[in-house]
Amino acid sequence: MGTVGTRPAPLLARGGRQQQGEQHLTRAAAALSAGEDAVGAVGTAGARLAWEGAGLAEALEEWRRLVRATVGGEPPFRTVQALAVGWSEEALGHALARTCRDPLTGLAGPAHLQARLEEVYREAGLLGERVSNTHALVVVDMPRTTTTGSAGPSTRLAEAVGVLEVAERVRRVFPGEETVCRAHPGRLLVLARRTTDLGRDVARVRHLVDALDRGPSRAGVEDLPGTVEGAAALVAVLSRQDATTS
Repeated sequence: MGTVGTRPAPLLARGGRQQQGEQHLTRAAAALSAGEDAVGAVGTAGARLAWEGAGLAEALEEWRRLVRATVGGEPPFRTVQALAVGWSEEALGHALARTCRDPLTGLAGPAHLQARLEEVYREAGLLGERVSNTHALVVVDMPRTTTTGSAGPSTRLAEAVGVLEVAERVRRVFPGEETVCRAHPGRLLVLARRTTDLGRDVARVRHLVDALDRGPSRAGVEDLPGTVEGAAALVAVLSRQDATTS
């Protein structure tokens, strides 16, 4: 990691082998050099770099180095902004994974969901049941406009309100014992009982969230694996910013 007043060495020089975050960044620089829109690719690279443990200053310096080497001059502002937003959203998601409560909204965090899953698997073991037959994870991906990734206080407050509005609609459909967790800035997870109405409930969640008119949302069901360790791994994957549902 670099220090104040010292330019960090290229990530590849320190890591020995190019990781996925830098691979994304290299491809984004090539796209920019070819005159293509690199904003989306740079945002993805920022998220991946954060997940791999690179600091924000380090990631920005690497992007600046690559652009200077391939295009010349300083990186366009929109690409710098996309990199910072992608990195910060992933970093926040990583922080949420270590807490029982999301400090921004007060919703349960992945750590609380993990604790509930341990209880569910323990009870299923005592009863001789398979958790995949009794429970499932409902994954709700919020509209992109609900979570901006901006660090401004007023914007972060608006983001919290937006997330709580989505959570309130999820709670209309799952008003009982279900655990509603904010897995990362753009995703809610619900530990729900697997009933014959679950598919209908998920469709209703999607309808209620879309009624906020902030862009399309996604809602689906993830089957729980056979062991609590597998469930923990699934929650960890779904808590990553770049993870998609099946």
